[in-house]
Amino acid sequence: MSTPKILTLSFLLFVLSGCAPFFSSQSSLFTDRPKDCQEFLDALDKRVEDAGVRDASSYLIADFPYLRTNRFLFALKKNLTDEKAREQWIQLLQQLDLTAREKEVHNLPEQTVIFLIREEGANRKWLYNRVESCSNELLGHDKTHPDFYENLFPLVSVPDEYSFARRAFGLYPVFSIPVAFL
Repeated sequence: MSTPKILTLSFLLFVLSGCAPFFSSQSSLFTDRPKDCQEFLDALDKRVEDAGVRDASSYLIADFPYLRTNRFLFALKKNLTDEKAREQWIQLLQQLDLTAREKEVHNLPEQTVIFLIREEGANRKWLYNRVESCSNELLGHDKTHPDFYENLFPLVSVPDEYSFARRAFGLYPVFSIPVAFL
């Protein structure tokens, strides 16, 4: 093979590998979770998404189905200096998720609730109690891993809600004028 072809092929492989690395590392944190709770929360998330009743005031944290964040808790992340502060922060993330899930369970269509409830005589309150129980079980399990915080911290983020076009054209300052007067 000639040198230009090798360089072209190398460049092409370099560009393509930017989107998909050749290897991936999976943390052992998620492999030994209690399976029934993990499956239950995954099923509930799917049903909530399908029904379109997701609570928009908070954001899911990937790989941690029992935690959610918002802009305030995201901003607090960089100020966590000791174990007590991290523990309180985790409790706030979990409570935010439980509050959001209570709203979602309340807003689910009746047919979806019937599908999710497998015990006779159960209702939405039973369903939420199961959510709370699974949340506590998964959090308790995950916190036993020494790399819990190292896995969690990079995943806690909130999406940027600003429009690039409005920023580029300077429309945010223009729209702030009526807001300031009202």
